[in-house]
Amino acid sequence: MGKNIKGLVLITGTTSGVGLNTLKPLLRIGWEVIAVNRSNKRAVETAQQSLTDSEMKNINFIEIDLSDLDDVRNGCNEILRKFKNPINSIICNAAVYKPRLRKPERSPQGFENSMAVNHFGHFLLISLLLENVLSSEREIDLNGKTTKFKPRITVLGTV
Repeated sequence: MGKNIKGLVLITGTTSGVGLNTLKPLLRIGWEVIAVNRSNKRAVETAQQSLTDSEMKNINFIEIDLSDLDDVRNGCNEILRKFKNPINSIICNAAVYKPRLRKPERSPQGFENSMAVNHFGHFLLISLLLENVLSSEREIDLNGKTTKFKPRITVLGTV
């Protein structure tokens, strides 16, 4: 990481809403971002509409379908292989919310899709990356004072 990089943050669901709007401030203050989405094509196109070229250079797009636990495992292996520095923060934002379906959609493993994405997929992702995240505790300069940076995992629930 360069001197201006504050750390590495992973955000799920950056194609709209809170996830997309979280990218800009993190990139502007110097974070490197792993953007996890079901479609890299859509995620890149959406990000390019609101971010500068220099901001785009600090985003790494990783395609993971959180409803498919096998895809979560493969994606986490790719993340651990690709990134040498530990992840400082995970923001679990991706969600499925379809309360009016007459018949539930099912994940590849047979779970109701919103349960698979909103809970099981994120739980597995956190479990597989937890050791990496916990290893990111370090001293940082914050407003001229040295302090310990504590790794963070944030789980959002928005409608």
